[in-house]
Amino acid sequence: MENIFNPVIPLFIIIPAFAAVILLFLFFMIKRRFPGKRIAATVVRLVIISALVVIINARYMTARQETITNARNLDVLFVLDNTLSMYADDCENGRMSLARATCKYLMDHLEGANFALIQFDNNAQILSPFTQDSMTISDALATINRPDEYYATGTSLNVAHDTMKELLASSAEKENRKTIVFFLSDGEITSDENLESFSDLSDYINDGAVLGFGTEKGGSMKTEYSYMGEQYISDSNGFIAVSKLDEDNLEKLADDMSVKYIHVTSTTDLENTADRILRSSREIPTKSDAVSYDDTYFYWTLPLLAVLILELTFYIRKNRL
Repeated sequence: MENIFNPVIPLFIIIPAFAAVILLFLFFMIKRRFPGKRIAATVVRLVIISALVVIINARYMTARQETITNARNLDVLFVLDNTLSMYADDCENGRMSLARATCKYLMDHLEGANFALIQFDNNAQILSPFTQDSMTISDALATINRPDEYYATGTSLNVAHDTMKELLASSAEKENRKTIVFFLSDGEITSDENLESFSDLSDYINDGAVLGFGTEKGGSMKTEYSYMGEQYISDSNGFIAVSKLDEDNLEKLADDMSVKYIHVTSTTDLENTADRILRSSREIPTKSDAVSYDDTYFYWTLPLLAVLILELTFYIRKNRL
C-alpha cells in the first residue's frame, strides 16, 4: 500500500512550463539591467509560487486501507421473470424495461443493503448471490437477454421456487439480518402447470412485495426476426399474441409469501414500500479492505494564497516587479 501522486496536469508539462516562465522573467530583467538583489528576490518569489502550484497540481494522496462503511442489515433478493411475455409493449418502453428500472430504483433507495438477483424463463438462474456491490447487480440486469421465441416452452412461475429457497436459506443463516424479496412478473402462466404454493418460503422472508407489470388489456411482443417493418409474435391460431397481466396469480404468490402485491406503473409506486423497509432497517458500521486515498493538496493552498497576497501587496506599493 503506497501513497500516490494524481496530478491534474502531467508533471512533465507543468514543471517545464513554470521553469520557462521563470527563465523568461530572468532574461528580461537581466536585459533591462535590473539590480542583482532585485533579480534574486523576484526569482525567489517566482520559484516559491511555482513550487506551491506544482505541489498542489501533483495531488499527493496518502493511502488508507481500513475504512468504515455504513451497511444495512438487509438482504434484498430480486426474482425477475424473463419470459417472452415480459417483453410485451403495454408499459412505457416495455414491461422488462420498467422491471429493470424498478430494480435500480430499489437499489438506490436501499443503498447499503446486500442484493441478489435470480432470473427465470424455462429455468431459474442465480445471476448474482448476495453482494453489497450494487454495480454487480446492475451489470447482471444489463446482460439479461430476451429468450428466443422459437425455444420458449411456455411460462411457469414454479421454476423460480427452488432457486429462491436456496438463496433465502443462505440469508436465514446470518444473524440479525432481514430478508427482503421482490418478485417481478406479469403473472401470466402459459404452460400446462398450475401455480404451486410458495408458502414454505414465508418463514425466510421478513418483507418485500410481489410486483406486477402489464395491463389487463394486454400487449403484444415484437418478433426478433423482423426484417421488413414491425412484426409481432403470433399465437397458435395465427393471430397476434396478446399477453395480459394476471393479478390473481400474483396476489396468490404475495399471500403465500406473506408480502404485499403492488401493480407497478412507474418506479414511484414503490416509494412507500421502500421507505418502510428502510425505516425498519439499521445501519451497521463495516470495515472494508478496499484501499482509499486522502487528498493533501489543500494543505498547500493557504501558503500559496498568503504568498500571492504578499506579492500583490508588494506590487501595489512599489508599482514594479
